[in-house]
Amino acid sequence: MLDGIDERLQAQAEYAIEQLSRVVDGRDQYRHRSTDGVLQLTGPQIDMLLARRGDAVRHLTGLCTAFKAVSQTATVPAPAVGRVPARRPTGR
Repeated sequence: MLDGIDERLQAQAEYAIEQLSRVVDGRDQYRHRSTDGVLQLTGPQIDMLLARRGDAVRHLTGLCTAFKAVSQTATVPAPAVGRVPARRPTGR
């Protein structure tokens, strides 16, 4: 889940950087040095993905903490020492 959010976040950020770099460098022939809503579309998506990533990181951290606490308190039963007596066949 976290990997997917990170991938989408990175893709959105790269798209915004590419589009805005074209505007700043004057290479955008269609926008004529105007963003025409690039940030209106990508900005909220990036904000949402950042919030979702933060939630996912907090959830993962909580799971790791819980797992660590459980694994430290869990006791593993010791293996039985000695032989188990053999079963005797019944006379049936």
